[in-house]
Amino acid sequence: MRDNCLSFHSKINFATIKKLSHLVYLNLQNNMLTTIPSDLFYGMPQLDTLILRYNRLHTLDSTQFSHNQRLYKLDLSENYFSSFNVSVLKNNTILEALKLHINRISIFSKEFVEYAETTPSLKYLVLDSNPIDCSCNQLYFQTWVKRSKNLQRGEQLSCQTPESLALAPIVNYHQPVFDCYIKWVLDAVGGLIGLILLVFVLYRLRWYLAHFKYIRSSVIELKLQDERKYDAMVLFNSKSNDDTNWVKLQLLFELEGGDFPEPINLNRRDERVSS
Repeated sequence: MRDNCLSFHSKINFATIKKLSHLVYLNLQNNMLTTIPSDLFYGMPQLDTLILRYNRLHTLDSTQFSHNQRLYKLDLSENYFSSFNVSVLKNNTILEALKLHINRISIFSKEFVEYAETTPSLKYLVLDSNPIDCSCNQLYFQTWVKRSKNLQRGEQLSCQTPESLALAPIVNYHQPVFDCYIKWVLDAVGGLIGLILLVFVLYRLRWYLAHFKYIRSSVIELKLQDERKYDAMVLFNSKSNDDTNWVKLQLLFELEGGDFPEPINLNRRDERVSS
């Protein structure tokens, strides 16, 4: 079924493919597939070779090949994958060949590297012609490329980012690990300094923040109640507990009992509104 115009909207074709329960070899190369139904291969327990090369695939369902435990050759090259979730292969324990070259994958995860190292059946792995990220965070991948025994055409794997390493062959280039360590140390020190400064600023502003919180809660309380039942509201900000107690225990009572044209109620509601 290669070299056709199959797409996700080819409902009749997909329905037909699902019925091929004894299929062993399936070639869907050079079609227009941007995605495929998650259950397309469920009814093919005998499938051992699947070629999806030269399509427009950019993602796979996590259960895409869960029913194909006899799959030993999978070709996903020349697609639009920007990442590859290796968990899609968790049930394919006898996979021998995996092709992912000519995609858009910049980072192969640590899980992928672990899968490539610990799956004894995997003998043929192709990853070249991807825009590999060779930054300090991907040192594990560069190390693995140099020691891998099942990686094919490893000498064609090259860096695309960072710009200073563009087109550098991974197998020949020795990343200045010391520079990476310096970067990590500087990042850690910068983060620690930033945290200390943040704590210092918050500590210096603690009274203003507390005052803002009090004003906000007071305003909310007034909005929730009938404002006409209040004659006055006193707001204050002080770093001294003595000042706070003086406002609460002395000032409020003096104002309430003062000689004013209209009585002021600051401690509890009264039943009339002052002018």
